[in-house]
Amino acid sequence: MGMGVAAGLLALTAGLPSTGTLQERLLFALTGFAPDRPFERPAELALDARRRVLYVADPGAHEIVTFSLQGAPGTRFTTGPDFDPVSLAVDDAGNLYVADGKAGRMRVYDPRGALAAEWAVEGGAEREPPQPGRITLDRERRLYMVDRRDARVLVFDAEHHLQRQVGRRGNREGEFLAPEDIALDRWGRLYVSDSMGIPVQVFDATGKFLYRIGRRGERDDELSFPTGLFMDRWDELWVADTHRHRVLVLDRFGQPLYAFGEFGQARGQLYYPVDFALDGLDRGYVLEREGRRVQVFSFGTQLGRLSP
Repeated sequence: MGMGVAAGLLALTAGLPSTGTLQERLLFALTGFAPDRPFERPAELALDARRRVLYVADPGAHEIVTFSLQGAPGTRFTTGPDFDPVSLAVDDAGNLYVADGKAGRMRVYDPRGALAAEWAVEGGAEREPPQPGRITLDRERRLYMVDRRDARVLVFDAEHHLQRQVGRRGNREGEFLAPEDIALDRWGRLYVSDSMGIPVQVFDATGKFLYRIGRRGERDDELSFPTGLFMDRWDELWVADTHRHRVLVLDRFGQPLYAFGEFGQARGQLYYPVDFALDGLDRGYVLEREGRRVQVFSFGTQLGRLSP
């Protein structure tokens, strides 16, 4: 195991059920496109596992950078000094969707990096334009977007028309205080993390509230400041618990399975993680906002075998 990782293994500690073990091993870390081009304030990552490309959105540097899954730098692209790429998503065809927070626009780039489409995000005639946050796509290329201005999730069809909104501002079930990220499972259920309100809420495909996940707190089985979400192919939910400097993994009903990470900036430690993704090779990519890096871990062949 890499330096700092053994101490960061939190699975099977008090408060987490004994459903299995996870032995993560640090492979490498990315700190920028090149030694003279470090990350400034990276916000999100996206994986195109089929084409073996890692995208990192860096609003602090007003750019998006790409790497191979082995960590080799690829390309950098930007639209100018006001570019604010707050979120990324990749569709099955390899097109990259980019939410520009300051401009309130969506941009789509083809696999070669050419701009294929662009449009202003609309949130309804009676409201101010949304402030785009995290995005994701479903199989029909419906776009799900966090609206940070009105604390809700907007759902757009493939033609960019607003279909519905999910949630509203508040601290009760079906409401959000500070929605952060969104994820979808195989049944079309929507998972929404909230860094200040109910940690994670689950909605059906029509936007109806189903149930809540997690309790807010400092115990091993609780969430302090949940941000990034990733739903893997076994419908296990990986949550970047930013202020606890760890990644917590739950089943789709919210039962904690395992966790890893400890506070620090050494290799293998985590420093304000805000996003996580898995590729098809059982490797996990952790984006650390304040650490200004992406660390890549190997989990071997254990994933998906820990759930009941």
